[in-house]
Amino acid sequence: MEKERKCSIKNCEDNAIRSISPLYSKILIKAGFSLNESDRLYLCKEHYKELKKLKRKEDRLERWRLIG
Repeated sequence: MEKERKCSIKNCEDNAIRSISPLYSKILIKAGFSLNESDRLYLCKEHYKELKKLKRKEDRLERWRLIG
């Protein structure tokens, strides 16, 4: 990212490494994270890693729901 931004998770002061769509905010809110209001989400390395885990789990559940 060109401009240094802070992570969009409240009480996290780390620099963001990824900018993602706000569509993923529902996954983070469902997991119990509190987000700062913004048109984009900016996540630090730790929170981006957590989002990937949550998204993978959510996708797996969605596939199981469609199969059965």
